Amino acid sequence: MFDVYRRKLILNSVIAGLLTLHAGGSVGEPIAKPYCDVENSGSVLLTRPQADESMSYINDVNWFARPVPNPNNDYVVAFASHNQNYLYNLSRGMRVAIPDTSDAVATPDGRFITVPSHYTPDHSINFYKAGELLDALDEGRDARDTKPIFSHKDKNVFNTFYQSVGVLHSSGKKDQYDVKYRMMFSGSLPPTPPGFLIADYDVSNRNGEIFFSPSPVLKLCPEIIDDMATPFISKDGRYIVAHDNSNVRSDSSLKLFEITGVDYKGLTTSCRQVIDFGFKAGKADFSFDNSMITFHLSSNDYITSFISGGVDAPHITDVVVVNLEQDESGAIIGYESMSRLTTSKVQGVGNYFPSFFPDGNLFYIANSMPRSHPHYDVGDVKDRRFQFHVIDPTKSSYQPDAFQNTQEKNDMATIGRLWKQHCTPQNNPLSGAKPAWSYMSMNSHQCSSLINDKWQGSGAVKQQLLKQCQQR
Repeated sequence: MFDVYRRKLILNSVIAGLLTLHAGGSVGEPIAKPYCDVENSGSVLLTRPQADESMSYINDVNWFARPVPNPNNDYVVAFASHNQNYLYNLSRGMRVAIPDTSDAVATPDGRFITVPSHYTPDHSINFYKAGELLDALDEGRDARDTKPIFSHKDKNVFNTFYQSVGVLHSSGKKDQYDVKYRMMFSGSLPPTPPGFLIADYDVSNRNGEIFFSPSPVLKLCPEIIDDMATPFISKDGRYIVAHDNSNVRSDSSLKLFEITGVDYKGLTTSCRQVIDFGFKAGKADFSFDNSMITFHLSSNDYITSFISGGVDAPHITDVVVVNLEQDESGAIIGYESMSRLTTSKVQGVGNYFPSFFPDGNLFYIANSMPRSHPHYDVGDVKDRRFQFHVIDPTKSSYQPDAFQNTQEKNDMATIGRLWKQHCTPQNNPLSGAKPAWSYMSMNSHQCSSLINDKWQGSGAVKQQLLKQCQQR
């Protein structure tokens, strides 16, 4: 059996070499993918669930999922399905139920898992010891009856959801530490005050006895107007990224803000804008070292404000990563380049809610059937499959910022329109998309091949477009 397998490997290698030579390259060079073949980035490291797992499919995902740092450095996420929270070890293919119904989010240091008040039985913000829930995951034991180590009850956070957490300060060791967390709530319903809110939590551990002291609830960044795309806070609690509509002289866009002041007496904060990315997007997440952000965009309106149970047509969602620029102190001062990691072509199908693991890799949710499909509720549940992909963003092709340069942006849009004309169905589901993002789906070789094969315009413009392709 081994000899047969080895002969197949040798034969495949010979065929690959011949195909490479036929494509005009030398032996050892990879064969370039056709320019229409852009759906997979090639940098996916892991996909779950798999057929050998006890539960080989996921047929519902509520809202987002978030990483859970852990001592083994496994790829563990918290997510909700059918209004039940779960921990899922993507590295090992194990998952167990944990308390509450949705939006379980771990603190960046991995000490606690939190749930906002909208999804808890008594409208309290719950903190659970992450170690207890991770132990249950390792043992394959249902953990829904786990009690919170702390429940924050306050009329001003009675009905909040979509929280994220940063660590403002931390010192000490395992059983002797002091840490200050900043929790941001990016959504609320009455009687909770409207808008974005934060609360700071001073937590101390003295020989295993843990004490929590919450701050007053504060209004977050009054400078941000009309965000409906769920802002998230950085892991150090210093920055937030949000879709903002505060400038009446320009369209709404994705922006990054620094929290510059906290007024506990006035129950508010102050913020300053650091970056205006110049395009619409939402659901962004910071890497643990603030060197990158990731977000999803939608081909229909680029926001896709809320997603539970899958994407609706005509939306098509995909994942983008941006390299941020930092000064010597680590402060974010701008951004350098960006990459579109995935490209979907079918309405109601996409990749969304990307989020970073501590090691710099990220994961996202992918769905294979539109939520509005007529057989969604009556067909085989395996047809409604969701998958979690772990991806290495460093293996993608990055584009220097061109969205602020009118000529480059126009060239990108021209190339994108040419790609859509030749690479999408006649009934084009991407017709409403900004075409520059289609250009971002290709690498340099694919882009140049498209122009050489399909461009019918002037030679001067062709050379200009080929020059733009070299930016990929």
